[in-house]
Amino acid sequence: MASVRNERKHKNGKRSGSTRTVNVHYGYMRNGSFVEFPSGTPAQVPDFHNNNTYGTSVTSAFLIYDIPGYQYSSTHLNSSTGTAIGPRLTYANNTWRYSSDLTLNYNRSWTNLANGNNIYVVYEPMDDPVPGGHSKIFDDGYETPEEPEMHKRSEERSH
Repeated sequence: MASVRNERKHKNGKRSGSTRTVNVHYGYMRNGSFVEFPSGTPAQVPDFHNNNTYGTSVTSAFLIYDIPGYQYSSTHLNSSTGTAIGPRLTYANNTWRYSSDLTLNYNRSWTNLANGNNIYVVYEPMDDPVPGGHSKIFDDGYETPEEPEMHKRSEERSH
């Protein structure tokens, strides 16, 4: 689980403003219940602590990470089946924000995260690869290709 914190750092180095905490949970669904990955999975999580001076710059935090044996499924607000949101947060005007616009629309609207919000990043187990085909291996350990053959025959046509 990662925590998102809002805090302003002024030019004099002092921090001010309220601290807002939002928890990001990573896991998968089993029998309709959310199972959170153990601590340290994913190995990387974004550093959500933002020290922007006066909060004037915009920063993004992507929430999808590679987790061996799993693939990303969806992201939700406040429960694993809550409002579907995009897997990216932005930081502007001293607050982290989310979007429920799941398209690639660059003019999407953003909503401020509230203190105590929970974000659930849901993964699903990947299927094991299905083996396919068999190779012809002979006693000498090599696959011997067959000689190419042409089974075409042209017939002469009379006009």
